[in-house]
Formats: sequence, structure tokens, C-alpha cells
Amino acid sequence: MQRKYEFVDGDTITLENGTILKRIRAVITIPDHFDAGELGGYIEHEGNLSHHGKAWVSENANVYGKAIVQDDASVSENASVFDNATLSNNAHIGGWAMAFGNARLSDHACAFGWAKIKDRARLFGSCAVFGDSRVYRNAFICGNASISGNAHVKGDAEIGGSAIITGYATILGAAKISGDPFITDNAVIYGDAEIECNPRIYGNANIGNKDMIFISIKSCAENSTMAVYKDFNDQIIVTSWKQLDPFSVEKYLAFAKNTNNKMIENRVKSLIEIAQANFDYYLNTHKASESLEREMTEKFRFKKYSIGPMPVIVDFFN
Repeated sequence: MQRKYEFVDGDTITLENGTILKRIRAVITIPDHFDAGELGGYIEHEGNLSHHGKAWVSENANVYGKAIVQDDASVSENASVFDNATLSNNAHIGGWAMAFGNARLSDHACAFGWAKIKDRARLFGSCAVFGDSRVYRNAFICGNASISGNAHVKGDAEIGGSAIITGYATILGAAKISGDPFITDNAVIYGDAEIECNPRIYGNANIGNKDMIFISIKSCAENSTMAVYKDFNDQIIVTSWKQLDPFSVEKYLAFAKNTNNKMIENRVKSLIEIAQANFDYYLNTHKASESLEREMTEKFRFKKYSIGPMPVIVDFFN
């Protein structure tokens, strides 16, 4: 086995718990990664940084405990990887970010800023976690999803696609998010909720189990997904990618009327009626109804309409 680094005599740092970390120095050149003689970051022992591949720890980054950086993964700036955390493939962690517990970062996943990845959280694909966000417990992030701001993803939640979770949003429980939704502010997605397509969910959205129905319209006259959901005050909120703020039902109906397009106005009215019917139905029975599904499909001429489980998906005839 060819060694790619050595320890620098006398260049150590001691952590608050007494752990001593040693500076590394490259002994070979790997083009576009590091040159022979280049100083790296700090590790506790050789088990923290594989001699195989292009894996590297640079600047003031540190890796210790039973954590391992392998393959072509990298740790830079002031980032820390410790406990039993693992970085593999081309994963990267930088800034002041931390990966600890049994966290795993793989593929092209990255974390930076002041992000914290911990417990049994897993990051795969080309996802990014940054800002002051947190991903923990059994959360799973993949695809091109990004978690930023002060967002928290925890429990058994799964985030994929090109989802953007930011602000103070919290995703927890067994919630599953895919497609390319934008979720921000104080929105909370929990329980068995499933979010797909590209809705804009923000404000005080409260989307959870089957009695908290979320309605996603795959294609409407605006050519953008429209979402209908309840907030913490039990108010029905309507949003779309073309809006800057969440609308109440009354405001959204006024917006539709002002478009001077009868097709848009009629479809929006239909969708609000569908939303209210579903909220009322789930509130009273907590289960889907094939007859209601058939009735609404015939009444409003949808290609597809399903009221359970969440989300309700509506696709208009062109």
C-alpha cells in the first residue's frame, strides 16, 4: 500500500476531552487535489483517513474517534467529523459543519456552513446541507435536495428530488418529500405526509397525517403547481410558484378573477371546492371514498383524481 501522508512532528492540537489530533502532510502528489509536501488538516490516527483513493483532510479540518474519510471524500476549512461518522465516494464537508454519531455522507453529498449531520442520518446523491440546518435521527436526504437556513429534518423523514427545504421549516416523522417543492418559513411536515410535484409551502403550514390533507395540482392553467393546505390556525391556504405570499381562499379567488381568464377562474374555483370537500370528508371519516373520487372526477373532468392517501393529486384535461 502506498502511503499518501505522514504526521508532522510537534504539530498537534488537544481537544477539550483530551483527544490529541496530529497534523498531516502529503508525501505524494494527486493532481487537482494536493501536492507532495502540502500540509493537511488534523486527524487522531491513520484509521481516520484512508491511504487509498484521493480522500483528504485539509486546512484546519479535523477527523477523530472512529470516523473515517475514504475513497475520494474530503473534509476542509474548519469542519469536524467524529464518533462513527463516515464520508465516502466524493462526499465533502466544509465550513464549520459537523458530521458525527453514525452519520453517513456518500456519492456527491456535501455539507457546509454550520450544518450538523448526526445520529443515523444519511446523505446520498448530490444533496447539499448548509446554513445552520440540522439533519438527524434516521433522516435520509438524496437526489439534488438542499436543506438550508435553520431547517431541521429528523425522525424517519426522506427528502429527495430537487426539494428545497429552508427557513425554519421542520420535516419529521415518516414524511416523504420528492419532486421539486419549495418549503420554507415555519412550515411543519410530519406524520405520513407525502409532498410531491413542485408546490410552494410556507407560512405556518401544518401538513401531517391523513386528517391534514395536502392537495397538489400537477398541471393547471397557470402551468405551475398549486397547493392547498391548512395552517396551524386551521385556515385553508393556497399557494403557487407565481405567488410571493400565501393566499387565503378569498384572496386567491380574487386573484383568479383578476386574470380575466374564465378558464383559470373556473379551475381555481373547482380546486378550492375539491380542497374543502376533502378537508371535510377526512375530518369526518378519516378514510378515502371511491364514490367521492368518482363523483369529483366526473364533475370537474380530471384525467386523474385520487383522494387518499395523501397527497390528493389532480391533473386537468387539457
